[in-house]
Amino acid sequence: MIRLIKSLFAWRDVNIEGKWLYQENAITGRRRAVSLSGGYSPLDFDWLDEGSLDRGHPTVDGIPAWRTAQGMRDGRWCF
Repeated sequence: MIRLIKSLFAWRDVNIEGKWLYQENAITGRRRAVSLSGGYSPLDFDWLDEGSLDRGHPTVDGIPAWRTAQGMRDGRWCF
């Protein structure tokens, strides 16, 4: 229970690219991308893919980034 509570506040900023802030949870290892502004900027899918799936899917603006049929072929995530 304590681990769960700690994990809510364990998000660390890893990188900022374009409009995206990339974060990783220091306790669970989950990864997420958070939009900082409007406009278009490509996501760093390679960084999101490096996260362990047994710890949960990465999220993009709070939405789980599920694999699609196209994503399974080329190894990319989309939301």
